Parts: sequence; C-alpha cells; structure tokens
Amino acid sequence: MISIRELMSTQLYTVNEHATVHDAHQIMREHKIRHVPVVNEHQVFVGLLTQHDLLTAAVSSFADVTDSEREELESGIPVAEIMVRDIIVANEETNLMEAARFMVETKHGCLPVVDIDNTLLGILTEEDFVQLAIKLLEKLENIEAQSTTPIQPIL
Repeated sequence: MISIRELMSTQLYTVNEHATVHDAHQIMREHKIRHVPVVNEHQVFVGLLTQHDLLTAAVSSFADVTDSEREELESGIPVAEIMVRDIIVANEETNLMEAARFMVETKHGCLPVVDIDNTLLGILTEEDFVQLAIKLLEKLENIEAQSTTPIQPIL
C-alpha cells in the first residue's frame, strides 16, 4: 500500500486565521497555488481557503473602484469569514489510491494532511497526482523503448 506521505507536498504556504483576504490572495498569486490551508497560532489546521472562495469574496474588477481601493476593501475581510471550516482531512497513512478516488468522486482539488492533534503536516493536490502521472508515463515509455513487444494501452 502506498500512503499519502509518499506524495503529499510538505512545503506549505499557509495563512493564519486572522489574516485578510488580501494576504491570502498575495500568497496564492506569489506561489501560484489554488488552495491555502488556514492554521491557528499553533499550526493547527482550522480551515481551507480556495481560489474559488477568494473570487467569491473579492471585489469585482468591474466594480467602479481603483486598485488601491480594492486592496483596502480586501484588507478588511478576515480569512476566517470566508474560509471553509468543515473540511475532510487525511492522515499520513491514508492509502493513496483511496485519497485519489475520494478527490475524483467529490471533485476536491486538495486534501489537507494532519496528525492526531490536527496539526497540518502537508497537503495532497491534483498537481501532485499530475506529477506522479508524468513520472509513471516516462517510466512506461522507457520500458516500451527497451522492449521488443509494444505495451498495450490501458485506456
């Protein structure tokens, strides 16, 4: 059994529950991520903020406000007001196949990974699975290149 621990991202970009929408938006933009775990001062996972949540809460670019006014408005909205609190999490020992099936069936883009105290340890994202697929395809191509019998596609 392959566990989540072997694939999850441990380089985490998080926001504190007291941060603002503007702070979270900056982190997402700077690190090119779509999911930001929200933690308290003890690094305990308390919620998740997604790109969709930010778009819903953000001031529309079509609104009649300047960029500085938009930034000021977004700086007044605490992350805690728009984050999703009721998030299904996994632990490091969760079976990777089960996690993948869960993410596909529920259309979740990520799965936060926590320990028994709900301390955030990592996050499993769609990108982690795409990176894994690339590695597996490269290995398959190498095997096929060395084989005299073509490998039959599974799809």
